[in-house]
Amino acid sequence: ADDILNEVGLYYLGQAWYQATDVGEMLETFSRCNASDPWSWTLEFCKTAERLEDLAKESADAGHHRSAGHYYLRAATYRRAALHRHPDPYHPEVPIQAQLAVSAFEKFITEFEYPCKPVKIPYEDTTLPGYLCISPNINGPAPTIIFQEGKDGWAEDGKFIVDEAVPRGYNVLLFDGPGIGKVMRLQGLPFRHDWENVITPLVDYLIDMDEVDENNIALIAVSLGGYLGPRAAAYEHRLKALIANPGVVDWSI
Repeated sequence: ADDILNEVGLYYLGQAWYQATDVGEMLETFSRCNASDPWSWTLEFCKTAERLEDLAKESADAGHHRSAGHYYLRAATYRRAALHRHPDPYHPEVPIQAQLAVSAFEKFITEFEYPCKPVKIPYEDTTLPGYLCISPNINGPAPTIIFQEGKDGWAEDGKFIVDEAVPRGYNVLLFDGPGIGKVMRLQGLPFRHDWENVITPLVDYLIDMDEVDENNIALIAVSLGGYLGPRAAAYEHRLKALIANPGVVDWSI
């Protein structure tokens, strides 16, 4: 058994509660993985994703758009899972799989009529990808949450925040920053310690929107974000609140 992959497997099993994975599909994929083959995890999760993408297309062609959305959502997760423990991060297949993961999630948004849209946020001499989710349950400017993952997660993994925040009258901006998810794999941008230089352009982007209450912008940062988020909040004073989960006070432990 591979202890690291066991932990990664539990991470994706945990996404079943918000329908981003399916327990049966996960266990069946695990059963095909060979712990002695470093490529097995990646290849088997790609196979599962491809099967679901075929089912999604069949459902969409038959007019069953909600079912198609469910299939695309899980396919997107399995594409990301395939990259979570890739044996060669510089392999030419990595950006291809990353783009397939993004495409599947965007098709989920369309088929499911999910309340988000892909956006590109100006950042230095390029852009950062994200999903802007505007609450339909409030008139006028609404409090807005910026959500970020850390070293292993992607913006798409923040769906659980959208599911609970948007119906309660919050807007949500999911994003991938340097070193995270598709930004690392498609744009080649590494992590940076001065995370305020990542968050400030996001705040600049949001405060120009009529739907955003510029005095009520919060940052939720998880995993490695437990360091990055507090660092950003120490310098970006327009953030009204910060949730760092977990709070990182000592990297030496």
